[in-house]
Amino acid sequence: MLSLGREYTPEITERQRGFAQVVVDAGADYIVGAHSHCIQPYEVLKSADGRDVPCLWSAGNFISDINLKPPITRDTLILDLRLERDAEGRVVLASETYHPCRIMNMRSGPEQRNYAVVPASANLRSNELKVALRDARERITRVVGPGIRPSDDAAE
Repeated sequence: MLSLGREYTPEITERQRGFAQVVVDAGADYIVGAHSHCIQPYEVLKSADGRDVPCLWSAGNFISDINLKPPITRDTLILDLRLERDAEGRVVLASETYHPCRIMNMRSGPEQRNYAVVPASANLRSNELKVALRDARERITRVVGPGIRPSDDAAE
């Protein structure tokens, strides 16, 4: 987990790219970034020795009720990585997907707070909450990009 990047923007800075490249060239196999308080894209970086290294620049907030720059600071995801051993006994990435989620206040009223991380695939009764989850999923998948698929798309 790397803490890098500019806060409250899905844009990747050149400084971020440079720092991540140093980490990749030093031998990292996967990078999961943090610090921006919002989702940032997924990319595959190339190491100096020719390896492809997945990089999720930021998975967003997870346990936070930050109310700056909504709605992007309430979008989050759960990365789902499956590791296996190959024929030579090395640990390799077998699959990767993610679960788009939204940090939601499950109570109403100014003094009532009960924040929960809710999967975008949740079937909630409230139409307002359903719309919020649908919109969050659309934002998250747009920012993350096509390099990794959401878990509910993985079987397609």
